[in-house]
Amino acid sequence: MTKKTLEEKIKRVCLWAAGLTILYFLIGGWLTSDGPNFDPSKTYDLLKDALTLTAAFLAPVAAFVLFSDWRIQHRNLSNEKQALNLYHALESLNFNFLMVAITLQTKRPRSKEVYEEIDKQTADINKEIQKIIIESNTSHSDDRNMKEFLECYYNLIKQDFLELYGTFGMVIQHCKILDFPEDYPNLFLESETSDQFIERQKREFLGVDELTLFEHLKEFRTNLDVVHEKLQKVKV
Repeated sequence: MTKKTLEEKIKRVCLWAAGLTILYFLIGGWLTSDGPNFDPSKTYDLLKDALTLTAAFLAPVAAFVLFSDWRIQHRNLSNEKQALNLYHALESLNFNFLMVAITLQTKRPRSKEVYEEIDKQTADINKEIQKIIIESNTSHSDDRNMKEFLECYYNLIKQDFLELYGTFGMVIQHCKILDFPEDYPNLFLESETSDQFIERQKREFLGVDELTLFEHLKEFRTNLDVVHEKLQKVKV
C-alpha cells in the first residue's frame, strides 16, 4: 500500500467536507422547503448552518491530519538519522581496518615505531566499536524499512565484523612475533634459535599474513554495500 502525501490527504479531507456540505444543504433544503416557493431567509440560514458545520468538521480533522503527517515525518527523519549514524560508524570502522592492513603491508621493515602507529590505529578502531555499541543499544523501530536495515546491520556486526576483528588481532600479533621474536622468549622451544623459531611460527600460522586481512576486508566491504542498499530505503 502506497503512502499518501500530505497534499493528497488534504485534498481528500476537502472533498469529504465539500460532499458533506452539499449533502447537508440538499437534505436541509428538502426538509425546510415550502413547495415551489423560494424563501431567501431560510436559504440563507441553511447555507450559514452548512458552512458552520463544515468549518466545525474541518478544524479538528485538518489538525489531526497535519499532526499525523508531522509525526510520521518526524519518525522517518529520526530513523534516517539513526541509520546514517550506524552506517557511517561502520564505514569509519572499515576505513580504520584498511589503514592497519596498508600499514602492515607497506611499511617494511616494521620497526617499533610502525607498531606504535598500528596501536594508535587500533585504538581508533576500539573507539568506533564503542560508538557502534552505544548506537546499537538505542536502535529500534517499527518501520519496515528500518527493521530490514537493522536486521542486515546486526547480522554484519555479529558475523562478519567479529570474524574480521579476530583476524586482525591474530595477524597483528603474529607479525609482532615474527618481527621481534626476542620479545617472546616464553614461546621458544628449548635450544631453538631465532631463525628456527620464526620458521616454526610461519609453518604453524601458514596463511596468516597481511593478505588475509585484505581478503576479509573485501568480504566485509561487499556485505557493507548490502547494508548501504538497505539504508537507501530508510532515507526520506
